[in-house]
Amino acid sequence: MSVVYSFEIESPFDTLIVDVREDGTVSAKCPDIQKIFASLNENEKENQSFGTRVFGITFNGQSYDKIVFVRRSDKLTPRKVRQRYGAAAKLTGNLHGENAVYIPDETTPKEWFTTITEGFLLGQYKFGKYAKKPPKAPAKIVIAFAENIRAEIEEGNWLAEAAYLARDLSFEPANVATPEEIARQAESIAEIPGVKAEVFGKNEIQALRLGAFLAVSRGSAREPKLITIDYDGAPQSAERLALIGKGICFDSGGYCIKQYEGITSMKSDMEGAAVVLGAVSAIAKAKLKFNITVIVAACENLISGEAVLPGDIIESRSGTQIEIVNTDAEGRLTLADALTYAIEEKKATRLLDIATLTGACAMALGSQYIGTFSSDEDFYKLIEESSRLSGEDIWRLPLSEEYKILNRSEVAHIKNVGERAAGAISAALFLQEFTGGLPWIHLDIAGASRSGKDKEIFAVGPTGAGTALLYNLVKNLAEEGTSK
Repeated sequence: MSVVYSFEIESPFDTLIVDVREDGTVSAKCPDIQKIFASLNENEKENQSFGTRVFGITFNGQSYDKIVFVRRSDKLTPRKVRQRYGAAAKLTGNLHGENAVYIPDETTPKEWFTTITEGFLLGQYKFGKYAKKPPKAPAKIVIAFAENIRAEIEEGNWLAEAAYLARDLSFEPANVATPEEIARQAESIAEIPGVKAEVFGKNEIQALRLGAFLAVSRGSAREPKLITIDYDGAPQSAERLALIGKGICFDSGGYCIKQYEGITSMKSDMEGAAVVLGAVSAIAKAKLKFNITVIVAACENLISGEAVLPGDIIESRSGTQIEIVNTDAEGRLTLADALTYAIEEKKATRLLDIATLTGACAMALGSQYIGTFSSDEDFYKLIEESSRLSGEDIWRLPLSEEYKILNRSEVAHIKNVGERAAGAISAALFLQEFTGGLPWIHLDIAGASRSGKDKEIFAVGPTGAGTALLYNLVKNLAEEGTSK
């Protein structure tokens, strides 16, 4: 992974990345570069990021053979900033650039540099671990003349590293990204100062009475793992946010088996877990002053003589009797027990779960927006602001009382799936039953978790959607606590 550093230009570079202002002037104070921009055809100039090969251009005593232009505007949102500089990084690679220096516009707001750094790095992401021909190493991109923005660049690095961790783990095949491997990743994160990890196996999970979680895992020969990570950034405070990530390492659908078209991507049904692991690594590196607990109930949803059956009734840790109508609605069962565990064992005061939960949410919102539900208005305002800062878009969906009837069971307290209509809402309402009335947010990343295009900040496949969002939420909570 390439890392963006702040420095004075000293080393040789082959690519120059410059900003183009709204008036058509460029950030590099060099008449020759301005002339190159002016000579480009209008179609090229209409692009948000565009590059060209040049010969013998010298800037600050160094020669460059490639230039990438990035259109900037004071009206750009953080999302657009990430996209444009991500596209610039991809262009650098496409032009076979290996060492690039970015000359920022002198009017660029200081806070933009976190997002610019993140964009540069995410735009170059590739997962080539098993490829016959490994992908070319990403270009080293350096931000010049940036002595006073080192903190912002460092923060951008942490966020990009968090997304890389989430994407890498989600890209891995199911025979590699097993519950045991997710536990190993958690223990690796615990090497960061201030972080503690704990892993429980099947016998301990039984002792903890996590019956809904165990029911999902019954069809698999691989042992389930309950994984917790504690980070105490504000040890004097009683406030604690639980970040709960869905950790289904492979989802066959159980006896309600998925069709071929749906099953091929189910190695990534643990992307919620990957995201919370990435987020806590960035939170700990930044030493944010808030207490968080990450919880992942990791297992596989497979078919065997031991697997849960449609019509079974299981008991969750909370004592709730759950009718299993559809074995392919398994993620909410593991999350239900994780929510109860967070309240009773970890004494969480706020709850957030993130999951590739429903195809219904992906159908409703596509790949741009993260479906968002919240039981608390103040908590929702914080995640709304975090969305703006992170550039990860959310869309709020209703927790309507009228829809609770969809989860009503005739033989148990609740059933695990409602009608086909309003599937994302009925799933969220199911989870709400296990939140104990605490402030709670549910993020459904079923659509946002995957990209079908190699474009801007994404490669084809898992996106790590939510890592920056969760980081900024905890940052906002820390700032809110400091101001009280």
